[in-house]
Amino acid sequence: MSLGPGPFGPATAPGPSAPTHRPRWLLVLSSVALMYGGMLLIGGLGDLRNPTAGAKLPIARPMAPEEEALTRELIAVNAAIVARPIRPSRDAARGVAGNRLSARWLTGGDPHR
Repeated sequence: MSLGPGPFGPATAPGPSAPTHRPRWLLVLSSVALMYGGMLLIGGLGDLRNPTAGAKLPIARPMAPEEEALTRELIAVNAAIVARPIRPSRDAARGVAGNRLSARWLTGGDPHR
C-alpha cells in the first residue's frame, strides 16, 4: 500500500504498534490467574513446612468397627507415603516450567526472561 512519495521512494504503511489498552476480560483473567497462583504458592509453602498435615483424613460420621480399622490402616499408609523423601523428577520440572510460561503468557510478560 503506497501512501505517497517519501525521501527514499514511495512511503509504506506503518508497522505494527502496541495496543493502547487491554480488554477487561484479559485484565480479569490475568488477575484471577495471579490470585490462584498466589494461593497455590502459599499452600505449597505450608505443605513444605509440614508435609504430614495433608495425610490426615477428616472423619465426618461415626463408623462401624471394621470401617474404623480400615480407616486407621489407610491413615497409617498415607502418613508413611507422605513421610518418604521426595525425589524431584524431570516430569515435575517440566510441569513447573510449563506453569511458569503459561503464567507469564497470561499476564502479558515476556516468557523468554
